[in-house]
Amino acid sequence: DVRAIPALLKALGNSDTNFRYHVVEALGQLQALEAVDALLEIVESGDFYLSFPAIDALNRIGDPRVAPRLVPLLQNELLMVPASELLGNLGDEEVVPPLVALLNQPGSQVTVIAGALVALCDRYERLYQEGKHIADVAAEQVTPTGVQNLLDGLPLARDNETRPLAVVLGWLQGSAVERSLTRLMGNPQARGDVVEALVRHGSRVTD
Repeated sequence: DVRAIPALLKALGNSDTNFRYHVVEALGQLQALEAVDALLEIVESGDFYLSFPAIDALNRIGDPRVAPRLVPLLQNELLMVPASELLGNLGDEEVVPPLVALLNQPGSQVTVIAGALVALCDRYERLYQEGKHIADVAAEQVTPTGVQNLLDGLPLARDNETRPLAVVLGWLQGSAVERSLTRLMGNPQARGDVVEALVRHGSRVTD
């Protein structure tokens, strides 16, 4: 009940951490826009136990203004995954460079980052018909290490993780990329995106 929001905001000051955890979850379920500033303070406090549900709550609330404040969390090993998911759902083109920079690091969590980039691209296409712009910004900044991370991630990806990897690979160039995309034509989750990518690559993929 949204009438509980003022009481829940007041309850964020409770000294019991477990109690505050459930307050944060409740504010997220109520999509309480009034709670955004307080939740951001919790996220930035560094308390993992509360930061994790606070990021989830901000994701549920859906205020895109929070995205720039969460970019630094991409460097936080414990909070990188939920921060990436939020940036994919709420960010704009400004969050693409830090996401790609993370993709370019050796040993990066490539499926999480690819998922965030594709979520952002899909949202831009749905809202503005500008998904290609996100793809182009990302492709310009992916290094050879980033490409190899994507290629290495494919054999380890679960079914729901294959499409984001295939989509991001489809933004890129190179014979290794094209060979991997061709192998993915048999994957039902990725096939449509793979075919589109191969068509864009043109006649050089024919062989």
